[in-house]
Amino acid sequence: MAPAQPAKYAPLQELAEANVKLLESRKGADAIIKCGDFSWHVHSVIVCSRSAFLHQALMGNFKESSDRIVNLKEDDAGLVWRMIVYFYKLDYEDAPLSSEEYDVNYESQLHCNAGMYAIGDKYGTWGLKKLAAQKFETAFCSSMDTDATKAGAALMAVIPAVYSSTPDSDRELRDLAISLTLSTKQVYRSNTSTPDFKSLVTQVPDFAVDLVQRIAPIVCIKYCGNCEKPQLMTPYSVRCTKCSEPCGQFLEDF
Repeated sequence: MAPAQPAKYAPLQELAEANVKLLESRKGADAIIKCGDFSWHVHSVIVCSRSAFLHQALMGNFKESSDRIVNLKEDDAGLVWRMIVYFYKLDYEDAPLSSEEYDVNYESQLHCNAGMYAIGDKYGTWGLKKLAAQKFETAFCSSMDTDATKAGAALMAVIPAVYSSTPDSDRELRDLAISLTLSTKQVYRSNTSTPDFKSLVTQVPDFAVDLVQRIAPIVCIKYCGNCEKPQLMTPYSVRCTKCSEPCGQFLEDF
């Protein structure tokens, strides 16, 4: 008689758990992924099916295909480990791996997910890119529920990483960052009016261009019914920039 199945039988979860046990036990492992001082025994049949780069390295006419060692020396070890975990369970942990010494460069959930998006692109793991973008948005929204001001500041802090780790042609994470910047009045106003924001747009001009292009269609010229001076207004404008009167009462179409 076959063993009884759990009430909520989840085949994909079962597969992921079995794969993780393989990774942890090293049984049948036939390749090694190295990063700096760290190395992990992996199964080429699994990792090559997830990564176009590893498929070429381990299955093609390269040195790695004979010695079965792939050295990712230019990457962050914490991100490489998370990528390996993704290969086996189609998920990864974006919280700090406190018990693992190779995660010393961890900064935040947003930085982690931006890094995972970039490493997914680098090694041809397209599903990882999609998952990283989803986790990026989830991390931001969760932090918004706790402290919107800190969430906005954390988003601004990760913008340089988002833009430096992706090519101009790769829009998904960049567009998401712009959308989140403009997602609420509180985030927009609390972060775009600070000296740090002025430094940010100088440091990352592509972010400034993207932000202006997104805002431009919703900007209009109005004049204040109190001081009668024209100015550029957005849906987030609250007061006249000249006389400080409330926009809702005094601004009319120009």
